[in-house]
Amino acid sequence: MADTRTRAGMLAALLLAAPAAAQHAGFDAVRTSGETVRERAGERVNLYPRDLIDAGDRLHTGSDGHLLLQLAPVGQLTLGPGSALLVHSLEPAAPPARMGLARLVLEHGRLRADARAQSPGLPADLRLNVGALRLRIFGAEAWIERSADGDEVCLLSGAIELQTPDGPQRLDLPGSCLQATRNGLQHLPPAAASPLAPRLARTAFPGDYVSHLAAARAAAPPAGALRTEAPASAAPAAAPAWTIVLASLPDPARAQAEAQRLRADGLDTRVLAAQRADGLPTYRVVAGRYASKAAAAAQAGVLRAQRPLGAAW
Repeated sequence: MADTRTRAGMLAALLLAAPAAAQHAGFDAVRTSGETVRERAGERVNLYPRDLIDAGDRLHTGSDGHLLLQLAPVGQLTLGPGSALLVHSLEPAAPPARMGLARLVLEHGRLRADARAQSPGLPADLRLNVGALRLRIFGAEAWIERSADGDEVCLLSGAIELQTPDGPQRLDLPGSCLQATRNGLQHLPPAAASPLAPRLARTAFPGDYVSHLAAARAAAPPAGALRTEAPASAAPAAAPAWTIVLASLPDPARAQAEAQRLRADGLDTRVLAAQRADGLPTYRVVAGRYASKAAAAAQAGVLRAQRPLGAAW
């Protein structure tokens, strides 16, 4: 498997909603920090926000570099420091297909892939090969690292289906990870994977994740807890309050409308404002207050089984 990783790097096939005719079919550089370089036809130039990324471009980040890419029209990729990403090819959707195809190679470094829907319509459908691993990330979010020590895929939200040399596997619990090293595959539940906050800090832009990481360390939640927040009205207590996240939306009006729709369906929902690791705001539709992570996880499982709420966590 080490030879496979060395030869192939990481191949990704990313399906995204088909852009309008006047819309750029590739990627847009939304945000840059530190050293970020685009290499095209042997020429290297500094990369800046609003620059367009096309097939054949190789993107580099220096030891202090961060790069946020926007897919058209949904999905985001965040490249951490010391990384190289090759945009191998871009294939626009051919009618009647509603999605296009992008193939990527992460040559080294760290990548955060967000395939969740950010506007009405379908979320991105990410097909990602990591050495001998083949992933499907649909409406989900994952953190991925490729280094000399091996490959690691960690689930942030939603669910990931994987095909591995040991057979099919699935990551459906936020905080769980799959590692592929010279010693083989290892599936780590949240308690064994350790908190993901330090990993996420490696791909976060400077300053964006400092307060979140400090809060996570201060609260000292159980190992594997990723993004848990107590309602603003909850009184401080020795044990943190837990809730179930039903949806995360970029627009507060949409979040309130979704919360109202779920309340009409019998759920006690509310909206909490939060900040994503890339600094952008998000509005979470949540339900319930629980004294422990186990109690919240158990109820989330019930909701996923009884209702069309497969992304609840």
